[in-house]
Amino acid sequence: MVLLVGILTAFAGFILESWPRWSVRYFGIDTWRHLMVADIVRREKRWPKAIPEKYLLPEESDYPPLFRLFLAFFPKKFLEEKQGFISPIFDAIHSLFLYFIVYSLTKNVAIAFMAQVAYVANPLVVMENSNLTTRPVASMLFSFAFVALLYYTSFGGTTMLVLSVVLLTALILTHRFALQALLALTLSFAIFQQSWIYIAVLVGSILLAGAVTKGFYFKVLWGHIQMLNWWRLNIHNRYAHQVRGLPKKGEKSPDIVFRLYQFVFKLPPIAVIAAIPCVVIAILTVVWYFFGWVIADFSRLGVPSQLFESLGLWVLTLFVVGVFIRSFKFVEWAGEGERYMEFGAFPTAILTSLFVWNVYRSWPSAWVFVLFGLFLLVGGLLPALFLQKKVIIDSKDRSLGKDMFNCFDHINKLPKGSVKMATIPLGLADSTMYFTHATVFSTDSSLAHYNHYSDFFPVIQKPLNEIFSRYDVNTLFLNENYARVEELPLKGYEEIFQSGPYKIFKINQNGN
Repeated sequence: MVLLVGILTAFAGFILESWPRWSVRYFGIDTWRHLMVADIVRREKRWPKAIPEKYLLPEESDYPPLFRLFLAFFPKKFLEEKQGFISPIFDAIHSLFLYFIVYSLTKNVAIAFMAQVAYVANPLVVMENSNLTTRPVASMLFSFAFVALLYYTSFGGTTMLVLSVVLLTALILTHRFALQALLALTLSFAIFQQSWIYIAVLVGSILLAGAVTKGFYFKVLWGHIQMLNWWRLNIHNRYAHQVRGLPKKGEKSPDIVFRLYQFVFKLPPIAVIAAIPCVVIAILTVVWYFFGWVIADFSRLGVPSQLFESLGLWVLTLFVVGVFIRSFKFVEWAGEGERYMEFGAFPTAILTSLFVWNVYRSWPSAWVFVLFGLFLLVGGLLPALFLQKKVIIDSKDRSLGKDMFNCFDHINKLPKGSVKMATIPLGLADSTMYFTHATVFSTDSSLAHYNHYSDFFPVIQKPLNEIFSRYDVNTLFLNENYARVEELPLKGYEEIFQSGPYKIFKINQNGN
């Protein structure tokens, strides 16, 4: 019975996250880059350094390798057909791990079940698992690793310490942004718990990552630093249209995602809370605990005080960091603040379930669970379903449909090696690279962003003929739902194919 509850709840989360992908098979941007590199590893039994047959920008790949190496174990056709379900599978494992951690502490199925539900019912968690990226795997590894480290600091045991180092090494070799959240958390724990073990484990994991990759990880780390530096220089255009620039005052973007960005930009704390609504309950739980109120006697539920305080510090640190980054322009380059809370969804769910159970113990009424369910429904599930419909199902420009594949077919009929293509918007480049033999004006290198992108993205800064001539671009792939060709700073083009809003142009690099 105990096992069945956890498995069924994890499966329900899988269904919630994956249902839009049953009908929308080809969705995502980074997806195609991951599958392309995995295909090279599978075919050539090597890690690709430079990929000149795919990318025009002359820099070597510096993306963390572990997830792509994992994908290389699966057949190409299988990945193309099932890629929309891979992230939800990892999140189901994450959810099941949460269930068993809570049950192992409390020996209470209801508390463990509520923790799972509180985890799944978050818009950010649901949307992050909508396509094939490294974030769901990283979130899972983050929880595995930090729980192991907290168990070591709370209960002792060399095995847990070694396990935390190994898991953190795997995390570092999987996802770059996770390192930023990990650094913030490590510094916070070192300061507030006055222990060097957290910093020592982080440094040891970075060194181990460098050792097992024979130094390649240090190239990844340098690229990560340069990517942050590039965003520091370009962050004022973070939410700009690539062709039209920043929206004028009072102007609304036609893209619902950017309209949401515009809205939450004005209300930084709301952005973080909206992403993980249960963080409000988790913070309230910590406040009640530190005031010593009877309702917060969590040790009677099997959660030792030191472990509870660590979970609270985990949540508070990432929440404060997220709100701080969202609130102040001088640190916006460090990422979208709410995404830090993605790595705090795990402890948030635990604290939320403990809170609800303690309220029920003090006020034994079914209304406690009814109100909790309504909070999750209104604050989490309904917004998540709304975003899934608008961003995945209804937004044709974010998925690959018949018109896109018609364009891909046309490109593949052109002589191989002759198509050197730029795309507008830039997000078209990855799918074009994967499904055609074109070489695209894009990159798998963070360093290339700093060295090559600034004139073209996030906003076009120079005449396109000048940029195209520099990189030998001879073809443009344009989505006219995004921008019309007449809006572009471009001369000397000839339309050679159209399907729906997608047009392909031959470019005369001299502008004639």
